[in-house]
Amino acid sequence: MLSKDLMTESRDDGRKTVLASYNIHFVHPDAPRNVRLERLLAPNLAAALNMADGLFPDATILRIHKTPARPRMDDYPDARFIKGAFHPSRTGDQPAQAPPAD
Repeated sequence: MLSKDLMTESRDDGRKTVLASYNIHFVHPDAPRNVRLERLLAPNLAAALNMADGLFPDATILRIHKTPARPRMDDYPDARFIKGAFHPSRTGDQPAQAPPAD
């Protein structure tokens, strides 16, 4: 499960760094055909690999890659589905938009 706080303080100067999400594909020696997937939060790829080595010491890591960023939900307008059509709705922080053309 991903942490809600995606920032961490570094040990040397107290600055906050952004954590990225990495997918780790690995297998255990007792079940080599059972590929497992875990997600880690780390500041960079090297840190994610070190974390994976520490968390799964007996496993063989097959692949590690950064997950793509999710689109921000505030980039999309709110809409309601009423009588078979989407109608725009807005909250107080969204600008007014023109109604969709039929």
